[in-house]
Order: sequence, then structure tokens, then C-alpha cells
Amino acid sequence: MKPYYKLFSIVFLFPLFSLAQSNYKPGYLVTLKGDTLHGFINYREWNSNPDAISFKKMLSDNKGQKYTPDEISFFNINGFEAYEKYSGPISMDVVNTDRLTTGKDTSFKIGEVFLKVLQKGKNVALYAYSDNLKSRYFIGDSPDFKPKELVYRIYQANDASGTEKTYTDETYLKQLNALAIKYNALNDDLAHNLEKADYQKPILLLITSKINNISKDEFKSKYDDQTASYFYGGIGINVGTTTPSAGGSYLAAGGKSNTSILPVAKAGINIFVNPNTKKLSFRFELSVTAIKYNSVYDNKFSPYVNITYGYTNLAVALSPQIIYNFYNAKELKIYAGGGIELTKYKSFGKKYIDNKDGSTVPTSADPFNLNTFSIPVMAKAGFIINDKLDFSFDYLFAGPVSDDYVFRLNTSSFQVGVNYKFK
Repeated sequence: MKPYYKLFSIVFLFPLFSLAQSNYKPGYLVTLKGDTLHGFINYREWNSNPDAISFKKMLSDNKGQKYTPDEISFFNINGFEAYEKYSGPISMDVVNTDRLTTGKDTSFKIGEVFLKVLQKGKNVALYAYSDNLKSRYFIGDSPDFKPKELVYRIYQANDASGTEKTYTDETYLKQLNALAIKYNALNDDLAHNLEKADYQKPILLLITSKINNISKDEFKSKYDDQTASYFYGGIGINVGTTTPSAGGSYLAAGGKSNTSILPVAKAGINIFVNPNTKKLSFRFELSVTAIKYNSVYDNKFSPYVNITYGYTNLAVALSPQIIYNFYNAKELKIYAGGGIELTKYKSFGKKYIDNKDGSTVPTSADPFNLNTFSIPVMAKAGFIINDKLDFSFDYLFAGPVSDDYVFRLNTSSFQVGVNYKFK
């Protein structure tokens, strides 16, 4: 089994290695002197704000030039994201409820970083900054749009009775409320949003849009993350191969391998890490199929009779997967990845009979001591046409079906299917 796990490690982690590949997109940057340079920027799956970018004037250039906040004030990747240099205080308090401090923590550092521009309207601009500590949001208003952090803290403190409680500092709501009043945007609808607003991107974007008087239609077309995930469902065929293992005497007795071809049905959800690039994603897939085993052989041990040994396994599986789109055009996407299947089996149609008279063959072992659960490793590849039809090819590496000391069997599967993407 060791070669399988090594191969699985390569397949499963390869999408992560692929993140290091170049993905240059048209864009431009602005130097500290105010010069604008047009060219191509290496667009990555940034989980945290980048501390540097790679820029090429021509796509054919062998090597990109590195730029940091020390050298540029702004960069834009056309149609995707924009970042603006920020120099100033950045909060350093912890908001993880498992590691809260006692008392309000107002610590900060002075940093020079790139803030992601989430929205820049006629009145206010909303920015985001994430690092390995937490995510923060900044707001700036006309005319200079200078960013100021929206303050949000969680901490523990004793109440009047001396009991320790968790408190939340929601100063950011007061900051947004003041801007709404300043730009004459505070109405009942916005007031309701402010009452319910948590410190998350979707609601902060919505509030900012209303302060900027952005229409519902424009907000939906520009800022709604509906494409961050999609559901899918489909059908296919499962080619299941069951093979006697050398670890049991069933193989020496004459037991044979068998392949069955049966339908498989699948449904799942695909979640993109970055909805803009749509390269790396996580899938959670539910599948239902069956694997049939049927072996007819002359028993080489006592009793020396011609035997039919068989059963059918109904397999219901939940599969977490990592998928990476290597080719990512609108009309065609080509992907590869891997994962595991958490599989539950239900066996039926069991038979271990003498073909001469149909009687059950006596044996001290248990031919139907079949596993009810397994976790086979999966390798996956496929292509998507016109962002609708997903043709997938899955290989499930061989895993034990039975650990009986005689009837040891392994099963592997190859699945071919087509899925339909539901928007």
C-alpha cells in the first residue's frame, strides 16, 4: 500500500504546489513618483494580503520584477483585484475566542502594507487586510480616502459582580453610522443593516454601497459573491475490480478477479478559494454506486468442487477533494486533483455455492466477513465545457473489502461521469 499513499500525496498536494506557478494577468502599477506602468502582474491565490508582487512589462519577459510597498503606491489586476499602499497603525489584538485576553487590548503596530480595495465610491472606500493573526477592514472617505481601521475587539473582563464575561467592542458600527450621517445616507433601511451588521465582508460591502448610493443592480453585478461556489449533480459508470489478495488462501484455492460495470450517481458542492481566479477549489461530493463480485472456479482444496462465490456491495460515499484548474478559459476548463472517500457498504446477493447441486460449500472461514466501511484514496481529473458540463474521471486505489484470514479481497474502481453545474 505504500506506493499508493506516496502517489496519493503527490496527487492530493499537487494543486498546492501549483500555486507557485506563474499566472500573469494584464494590469498596471503606480510608483511612488506617480508614474503608471502598464504590463502584467502575477496573480496568485492570496489568502493573506501580498507583501510583494511580480511585474512584467512584456508577457514574454523571462523574469518578473519584484515590487513592495516601499516602491509602489498602487497596483491593479484588470478585472480582478486592486491594492493600495497603506502606512499607519494596524491592530494586533486577538479575536480568536479560544485565546482572548483579559481586558481590552488596544495594541497596534505601525506597518507599511498593501490594502485590498473592496470598493471605492464617490463618498467612501472600503479596504481589507488579512495576515496570520486576523482579518481587518479599513474605511476612508472623500476627498483623500485615507484608510482608518474599523475597530472591532473581543475581550474578557469582570462585570460588577466579579464574574468574568466576554465583551465585544463594536466601534466600527459607530464609525459607519457617522459616515452615513455625514453623506446624508442614513435611512431606515441602512439603520436596520447597521443594527444587524457583523464584522464580515458581505455586510460591510453592502453598508458601504449604500453610503456611496450604489444601486441594488450595480451592487449585485459587481460585489455579490454568488460565483464563490456552485452545486452539481450527475451520473456515470463505475468499473469496479475485485481481486483476491496474496495474504489469504482463497487466491491459492483458485479464486479469481472480477470486474463489474454499474451506474454511479453523484452530487456535490464546489467551493472556490478565490472566486476571481477560480483555480483552486474544495469539493464535497456524495456518491452512490454498487460493485458486484462473481467468481466461478474449481476449488483446489477440499472439497474439490466447482464453486460460485459472489456478492454485491452497495457503496454510499462522502468525498472531500482538492481540485486545481490547470487550464481555465470560459469555454473549457481542465482540472486535476485528489481526495479520499468515506465509504459505507451494504452487502446483498451473497452466495458461496457448489455449482453441481446449488448447496452451500462448507468452510471454516467466513466468505462474507465483509468490511462495512473503508477510506479509499482518490485521484481525479476532468474537463468542463461552457461552464456547464463537467466530465470527470476518478480512480479509487485498491483497498481491502474483506480481512477474513482466507477470503481476503481488495477492490479498486475507475469512474467516468458527466455532471451538470447548477448556478
